[in-house]
Amino acid sequence: CSLYCGTNHSGMTSQVVALPPAQFEAWLEEGKAGDAGGLALLEKFGCLGCHSLDGTRKIGPSFKGIFGRRLTASRGGQAVQLLADEAYLRESILVPSAAVVEGFPPIMPAAGDLSEAELQAIVNYLKGAR
Repeated sequence: CSLYCGTNHSGMTSQVVALPPAQFEAWLEEGKAGDAGGLALLEKFGCLGCHSLDGTRKIGPSFKGIFGRRLTASRGGQAVQLLADEAYLRESILVPSAAVVEGFPPIMPAAGDLSEAELQAIVNYLKGAR
């Protein structure tokens, strides 16, 4: 444990999972594939035509740093403050008109033909889009 938290053991706020090297490598590759899969899906479904990955303003909000960001949006005609958490990302993909980010038009189409696995891959990618 001293390798991870040193002399501040009482302040350790997370768990460490030790894996044999082969299992760790498999886990690491699985994560990389998930990230690439999410990006490939954003490209496949045309999301990057309206949303950027680098902070550039387009028709829709940039995906850069979206996860965990505080947003002002219109929900039912009322301005509300939202946290872009996983639930918000999922809702915005499935029902984009539910909460439209301030300053952007309500023109995003719903992603009706997205499987749960595809939706989760996109959300996972967006969670890491820094």
